[in-house]
Amino acid sequence: MTLAFVLGITSTLFIEHLPPESFPMKGVLILFLFLIASVHFRNRNRSVYWLMLILFFGLGLLQASQQLHHPANPDNIYNRIKEKSEAILVGTLHAMPEYNEHGDTTRITVSLHSLQFQKQRFFTPATGRVLLRLSGKWPQNIFPGDMLAIRAELKRPQSYLSPGSFDYSRYLARKNIWITGVIRNPLFVQKLANKKGITEKIKYFPENLRQAIAEKIKRTVAPNLEGLYRAILLGDRSGVDNTLQEQFKAAGVMHILAISGIHMGILGALLFFLFHHALKRSETLLLKLRIKKTAALLSLPVLLLYSSITGLNAPVVRAVIMSSIVLAALCIDRKKSSPELLCSAALAILIYSPLQLFTASFQLSFAAVAAILFILPCLRRIISSSWEMEHPQSFMAVTGAWLVSSMLVSLVAFLATAPISLYYFNRVSLVGPVANLVIEPLICLWGLLFGFLSLPFLFILPPLGEFLLQTGSHGLAAAIQCVQFFAALPFSDVFLPTPPVPLILFYYFFLTMSVISRKLQMKMSIPALGVICTLLFYLVSSLFDIKLTERKFSISFLDVGQGSAAFITLPSGYRLLIDGGGSSYISPSVGRRVIAPYLWQKGISKIDAVIVTHPDADHYNGLPFIVEHFSPSIIWVNTYSGHDPFFARFLEKARAKGIMTKLAKNGAFLEQTRKIRCIANTTSWPGDRKGENNGLVIKVAGKNFSALFPGDIEKKTEYSLLDQHFPLHSDILLSPHHGSATSNSEQFLRKISPRIMVVSAGKTRKKYFPFPGLQLLCQKNNITMLTTAHYGTIEIIDGDDGYALFGHHVREGNPLLGIKRYLIRRETAATLR
Repeated sequence: MTLAFVLGITSTLFIEHLPPESFPMKGVLILFLFLIASVHFRNRNRSVYWLMLILFFGLGLLQASQQLHHPANPDNIYNRIKEKSEAILVGTLHAMPEYNEHGDTTRITVSLHSLQFQKQRFFTPATGRVLLRLSGKWPQNIFPGDMLAIRAELKRPQSYLSPGSFDYSRYLARKNIWITGVIRNPLFVQKLANKKGITEKIKYFPENLRQAIAEKIKRTVAPNLEGLYRAILLGDRSGVDNTLQEQFKAAGVMHILAISGIHMGILGALLFFLFHHALKRSETLLLKLRIKKTAALLSLPVLLLYSSITGLNAPVVRAVIMSSIVLAALCIDRKKSSPELLCSAALAILIYSPLQLFTASFQLSFAAVAAILFILPCLRRIISSSWEMEHPQSFMAVTGAWLVSSMLVSLVAFLATAPISLYYFNRVSLVGPVANLVIEPLICLWGLLFGFLSLPFLFILPPLGEFLLQTGSHGLAAAIQCVQFFAALPFSDVFLPTPPVPLILFYYFFLTMSVISRKLQMKMSIPALGVICTLLFYLVSSLFDIKLTERKFSISFLDVGQGSAAFITLPSGYRLLIDGGGSSYISPSVGRRVIAPYLWQKGISKIDAVIVTHPDADHYNGLPFIVEHFSPSIIWVNTYSGHDPFFARFLEKARAKGIMTKLAKNGAFLEQTRKIRCIANTTSWPGDRKGENNGLVIKVAGKNFSALFPGDIEKKTEYSLLDQHFPLHSDILLSPHHGSATSNSEQFLRKISPRIMVVSAGKTRKKYFPFPGLQLLCQKNNITMLTTAHYGTIEIIDGDDGYALFGHHVREGNPLLGIKRYLIRRETAATLR
């Protein structure tokens, strides 16, 4: 039934249009339910189970389709905010405030009651949640459940419309957050007097307790360990330093910083031990109660309270549901069954929130647990039999068995989650299986254990609670040292292209066959060989960059916000990146968030060359990551000195990696096919702003079209190019200086005479990039203007009979449905003549 429900949810990915109202489908499912009941009560045959599978498939489809729509309520804040607007909000602080690693920026979630826009005289009802960011400290007298009046600038969250990049708006929509905002000043937050009822006090008690614990941790633990303790105890990673998070990822132990089954298991074992030990002290209770079952039942409410404090993410909910089912089975003496246990937890989560199925957290969590439950016993039986034959039952045998079992658990979890990690993050830690053996005990059995013990004493007996926290912090300090050691090892982690979905399915198919091989009376070596072959095929094709797709001349103008990045592929397989920068406030860089994921999503692990038209940050600040992980052979630049020291450092690191850096000269060709040419290096030419925006003018030619990349040159340089009669005519033009009014002279556009002009610019400065008159200028000269702010990543693909232009947009305007590529227009050979 769980698998049928999962298939029903998955089928929503292939449905182009989902009706907002599903009454016909509800009626069909109700009639189907009556059919199942009649078959069951009349015939009582096994056909009812097949009917149940169809029913649960329909229920999964219905439940998921209902959650894949915008909020329908007209009072919802999503339907009230179309463009960026300033308003006064009245609402309730929904959860504990979160801080960044430096503690100078606060994020809060507010549940709305009403709002008032700038030009309105009265407040109007409003519903929904808003995620707000405040630059500064959060007022200490405001707690979850308090009523607030907040003045903020509101907008719909935006994502980069580029395949492979992190879809922020989709991530928030799955949390039922459709609007974000900025609070410019702490004075714009005011607490309103409101009397809380008993229901509200109970509702917000876990978050208030969470905030109180966070404050006590802040006052007790050293600043460098505070964020880590809040992460493992409260599920709040916002205070963990970005550098430390990267080290945890490289060491393969990032999962420890998320509240999961490990944490709940340790807490459950601790509670069971304490209750069991306390109950055994009473002779009366020993005679009247089953102590083990009673201790287990007493542990459950505490686990439920703790899970509500930690935010109820998917791994925590899964662990609580599984714990509850195990305890219930224990109390009624039911035989345990791992498949039913795991599927029950999955079904319970997905019935409440079916979109959890598409999250990395849900998939990683269940893949790891399923592997430990099903694959580990098979391997343990194979290894333990040979180990016991070679070693008698001694201290060495027991210690060795424990080490082997621990290593197997880590290895099995790694094998089960590696494809999912590569699909979502393009990264896998090679030292993870070993690092977990060292770091998990330090964090979970030392720091976390003392942290759990300290929680009640922080309020009952503060000195003892603080002593326990400080004792546990020594374990965290030791763990950080180990994390830094493993992360610093050569090849501790690798970045690889996104594995194709069919390859992932093949991998898990053979992995499943390995588990059930004995039941099918087949040798385990046969499906195991399939697993190895699947892995080898992926690794060889990735590491050696084997081209499995048809090679065509194509240009992709990536949506990088206010910046420029164009990826070019030639029929010969030559790959080139012209510029690679974006908004400077992005963290991490645009290279890591947008450009690299786009390349990985296409299965690319290496590029041949990089051209930097000029050293402005919005043209190169993403390139250090690209150069580090895609190993180009040459970098063309217009100058070795930039406007800031970062450009010189970038070139130094490139040379240290053995990459050639070369000044491009007028008329020079980049590669042997003579398709990529430097038309002019205008760096030393006089320009409108002392030549600061001068640089390389690059032309790339294909079979059916050519493209010109003039960088940020301005009008004075454009006129100089015209006077010297350079070969500028091209079918595609990347608008100079992002469509600025200081560039794009009419004479320049007429000389190039492009069919299409692409403007690489962000959504935040639409008044200036492109400037308002550019569209009229293009219409006057029969030029089609396309902006990355509107069309997302723009792909131009050459073909046998012309070329096609593709854009990317949010499917049906709904962030929950993700980003989809669509055809903008097609130019045939007949129209090109």
